[in-house]
Amino acid sequence: MVRKQKWSNQKIARNLMFPLVGILVLLVAGVGAFCLLNQPKPTLFSVGQALEMSVEQDQETAVPIFGYTAGFPWASGTVRLTVDSTHLYSSIEAVGIDPAEFDATVDSTAPFVLLQITLENVDAQLYDGMNFAVGRLISAQAFEGWNVLNGDYFTQAPVYFSDHPPISEESRDYFKGELPPGATKTFQLGFSIVEMPDELVFEVGTNGTAHKYGIFLGGLTPVA
Repeated sequence: MVRKQKWSNQKIARNLMFPLVGILVLLVAGVGAFCLLNQPKPTLFSVGQALEMSVEQDQETAVPIFGYTAGFPWASGTVRLTVDSTHLYSSIEAVGIDPAEFDATVDSTAPFVLLQITLENVDAQLYDGMNFAVGRLISAQAFEGWNVLNGDYFTQAPVYFSDHPPISEESRDYFKGELPPGATKTFQLGFSIVEMPDELVFEVGTNGTAHKYGIFLGGLTPVA
């Protein structure tokens, strides 16, 4: 009877481990190359520039493996958005807006950012009217490199909409309104910010973890 010769540790390393390590290195290199070639690329515009938000274009550039979509709050088509102006106030008192007009209770001593926005419904089909809370403020760092897939950055939803309907006990459909295809509306959105980042972006879309489209606001200086 012929006894099978046992492999030495050196033979095991050479015949099993080395090929496995080689396969692992190739796999890591392949994944790295794929990620570099498919790295999500955000779209950033400046104040005064019109940003076209298309549901179809958002889906075509989704990068499915990363779930990189903005998630616009209408069914199809395009809405054009322009941030016309930005103002940073030292407090709500400095803005001159009655806090009762806000959608939520805020710290009256916190800095307040007021954006004037123009929305044009190019050809969008809406679900049920237009939700004018189309975006939020976020730290500009969220639009740098792979940060575009990190949902842990400072964000602030709007608390004020200049054209909101009457507020009552029965109805608080605060950010809703009409914007049929071909119509344009200019309004103000306000944000109460307790901790101010160095630079801000007005991010559009409803996906809280993928940062894809925005208007770069930079570092704001208080006007009052």
